[in-house]
Amino acid sequence: MSKFLKFVYFLMSLISTFFVVRHGNSASPKYCMHGDDCNILCPNPLMGICTDYQCICI
Repeated sequence: MSKFLKFVYFLMSLISTFFVVRHGNSASPKYCMHGDDCNILCPNPLMGICTDYQCICI
């Protein structure tokens, strides 16, 4: 019985970790037309690049 409960606990932990990692970057995409649009949206040390009409902060 103890081994079975450990196995069930392991499966629950694995599945919950999968959902946390899967939704880790769930922020809505920021759309842009030019690179200047992204510089306003990115935090200070990062630089924004407009790629495929979406902002990427690097």
